[in-house]
Amino acid sequence: MFFRSTPQNRYTLTTTLIMFIPVILLYLGRLWVYQSLESERGPYGFGWLILLPIFCGALLIVAVLLAVVAVIIYRRTRKVTSILVFGVGIIAGLLTPLPILPNAVYPEEAFFYAYRAQFEEVVNLVLQDELKCPELGCDYIARILPQEFNNLSQEGRVSVRESQSGSLVVEFSPFTYYPVIYFEIPHDVNLPQHSECQGIRWVRKLDEHWYLCVED
Repeated sequence: MFFRSTPQNRYTLTTTLIMFIPVILLYLGRLWVYQSLESERGPYGFGWLILLPIFCGALLIVAVLLAVVAVIIYRRTRKVTSILVFGVGIIAGLLTPLPILPNAVYPEEAFFYAYRAQFEEVVNLVLQDELKCPELGCDYIARILPQEFNNLSQEGRVSVRESQSGSLVVEFSPFTYYPVIYFEIPHDVNLPQHSECQGIRWVRKLDEHWYLCVED
């Protein structure tokens, strides 16, 4: 027999199985962090740099705890193979791809789909130049929404400006920091001046002309 059922061997096998607990916890921790980043958003910008020492400290604590577990495993089993299994398990816990989970539905996203017809009606008013200018004059990018559309953007105003291509860009702010933006020419979203709508974790393409962007 390749494996003799002796008290020592049973003890080694039990210890080896138990050491997979921190590996599983590590993987679940990665999953929790990923889901938290997907659902929790905020206007942090470079404020994340303040949290870096906390993250580094947490990683250091985790590394120390894993090292302590490895030492305990070796002292109890006196076998290097147990340490190797533990090390391979930790690497697997760090590198194993996370499962594909449904994207979190952002409040602005749900709000857009619920009131999409009104959003599009406002854009039509903009294209027909039928929105009133604020007290500062029409040179200011804000336009005043009709009373029935006040709920679409904070303070009852939208931002109307030209893209580098000369096409219209209409920005709604139903909630703070995450505007819903309409691009008359969809490809304009890739222009450098619209970097808030490109390559960021929380950017969403809502439709051909519509994007949920980030504004730190």
